[in-house]
Amino acid sequence: MKLDLDLMRKILLTIEEKAVFGTYLSLKDLTDDPAEHPKYAYHVMLLLDDDLIVTAQAPLLGLGYPDYPIERLTMKGHNFLNNIRDDTVWRKVKDVLIKVGSTASLDIIKTVASRIVADLTKI
Repeated sequence: MKLDLDLMRKILLTIEEKAVFGTYLSLKDLTDDPAEHPKYAYHVMLLLDDDLIVTAQAPLLGLGYPDYPIERLTMKGHNFLNNIRDDTVWRKVKDVLIKVGSTASLDIIKTVASRIVADLTKI
């Protein structure tokens, strides 16, 4: 499955909006379309791999894909989301990626977003 950066951003925004301390979100909280659950599950795993979110230790199984109970964003997740939240910044990040062939590691994307925000704020 291909990495969908727009979906990762959407998931982070949704977690930030819907997460309540002491409770968990599921794939049903991220999308109303059950056909999209495998795609969302894959991207939740990627966000977990990069320590951008915290989930319960074990995913719910038996669905054909894991449904990790999502607890919250990590500080790294908040920092990354703060850099890509603004639609103008996000478009600029994607414009830079197009210049390099639309592929880059998440670490590069984080760096590009940070530099764009720094440029916009004249830091």
